Amino acid sequence: MSLASAFSFATVALFLAIGLGEVLRPAQPQRLPATGRWLTNFGLWGLGAVLLAAFAPERIAALLPPPGAAAPFVLLGALGPLAVLAGAILLFDLLIYAIHRASHAAPLLWRFHQTHHGDPELDISTTLRHHPGEALFSAGLATVVLVALGAPPWVFPIYAFVASAVVILHHSNLAVPAGLDAALRRVIVTPAMHRSHHSRDPAHYNANYGSLLSLWDRLFGTHQVLPAAAMAALEFGVPGIAPAVAARLEAALLDPFRPSRLSPAPPRS
Repeated sequence: MSLASAFSFATVALFLAIGLGEVLRPAQPQRLPATGRWLTNFGLWGLGAVLLAAFAPERIAALLPPPGAAAPFVLLGALGPLAVLAGAILLFDLLIYAIHRASHAAPLLWRFHQTHHGDPELDISTTLRHHPGEALFSAGLATVVLVALGAPPWVFPIYAFVASAVVILHHSNLAVPAGLDAALRRVIVTPAMHRSHHSRDPAHYNANYGSLLSLWDRLFGTHQVLPAAAMAALEFGVPGIAPAVAARLEAALLDPFRPSRLSPAPPRS
């Protein structure tokens, strides 16, 4: 079994374990039936997977010229594999933060990214809810940047597993004690930190852009902590999209192309 396959199986196992946890200890009551939402969220993921298979990052990488001798990861290689892995985690995560923040700031990118925010509830299935167009753009851009920087192929499945574990956790509806969440937030993006990012209120969702590490939000001034009362009152989704509509697969696919969506990005807080 390859390294990538082993991490894929581990990710699925973790997804199921956290899913069971959110059933047993939910952070918030679910107000809408899960069946329609889950069919839509898994449907979006499946269509994105098909699109990525057709335009695989590996194929994009094969078309790019090899990195130069001065590429950052080529230089890090002289310090050993641990230095390469540490540099990869930091650099990959910074790149994902930058793409995510740009997806809130640029009108064209927001049209597609708002599909992810359109989920009227938040649970592990929301992890999978990305418009296929956004998935292809993000994967393509990340591939071009990382190949240019000389990142070796073996670091990708390791980062993907670690990041996926945290992303599944912070999208879940699993109740995490406030003290533990606050302690974990010093290093990683936690459920409470990301839950506020999925609020319908632009003052909330234009903050906490991190994926794995909370470092970038702290460093770039986008870290936000809401009081307990505000957290308890959060409503998820995107203003202007009715929850019943957001839960439909065809609506989620077509929404970026509707005339009403061809508008500026959401107002900044």
